[in-house]
Amino acid sequence: MSPIPTLGAQSAAGLLLAIFLAAWAPAPACAAPSTRDPNAHFFQGFLGDLRAELEGARKEGRKGVVLVYEMEECPFCERFHRSVASQVSVQDYYRRHFVVLRMDIRGDATIAGFDGKEVRESEFAARSRVRATPTTVFHALDGREVARFSGLPKDAAEFVALGRFVAEGHYQAGSFAEYKRKAAR
Repeated sequence: MSPIPTLGAQSAAGLLLAIFLAAWAPAPACAAPSTRDPNAHFFQGFLGDLRAELEGARKEGRKGVVLVYEMEECPFCERFHRSVASQVSVQDYYRRHFVVLRMDIRGDATIAGFDGKEVRESEFAARSRVRATPTTVFHALDGREVARFSGLPKDAAEFVALGRFVAEGHYQAGSFAEYKRKAAR
């Protein structure tokens, strides 16, 4: 039978000190989260007046208003929220450059459009030729539509690229597909 190793007094005291210090050491800092609730950090509260939203965007130095058209129980909208709108990089970029609002293509709420005329949300979506969800429509500070993206972006990076396409004015020189091809070179 082999002898059981023992610690000397100095080694035992060192081990106890190490255990004590480890127990009282501050917890390591956690990495910043990569996702947040899109309802709190991506979409902004909409009071029902798109002209007022444009005015607010102008005063805040933003590039325009983004309308994300959705509908209840849309699996693609849910995936958009989970995989794109929840990403901190997307939220921070869009909040810096745009006012981002949610529109319900079947909604009954009365809103004031960019022209100031009151209309039901669903009627506004139909007049805007939105049939599929999600559809993201970018409006310049004069209310004019400048870009549209129907469906799900490939990932958060593509959605941020779409925001840059609009915020940096590239939409004036060509399509988003052309912009992405040039950027990939």
